[in-house]
Amino acid sequence: MRLGKEAAAPSITRQRKISCRKKQDGSIGEANACQENVQVAAENAKAVRGLKTSQNQCANSDSLRRQREAEQNEPRCASKRYKLLKHWKNHMQAEQNVRISKSERVRSFNG
Repeated sequence: MRLGKEAAAPSITRQRKISCRKKQDGSIGEANACQENVQVAAENAKAVRGLKTSQNQCANSDSLRRQREAEQNEPRCASKRYKLLKHWKNHMQAEQNVRISKSERVRSFNG
């Protein structure tokens, strides 16, 4: 029996070494996969950061454009407001003149 064990020992040792190498290779592969996952996650985060930055720049650009447009239109708006105010004052003056002339007619008729 002892001779059988001695004869099988090198084969068993060889199989153990092969098994250990396969486990090691599996562990290395697992570590590499984890490292790749971390790299993919970092690249995704970088892409999202870039997207957010781009969106912020677009929003700021739109905001500045609208602000410039509003500043350009402001004189026109002020001019329109002035014209409306002048028109309203003329209208009120005309109404007051009508009231005065009516009251003068009533006084002259009653007078």
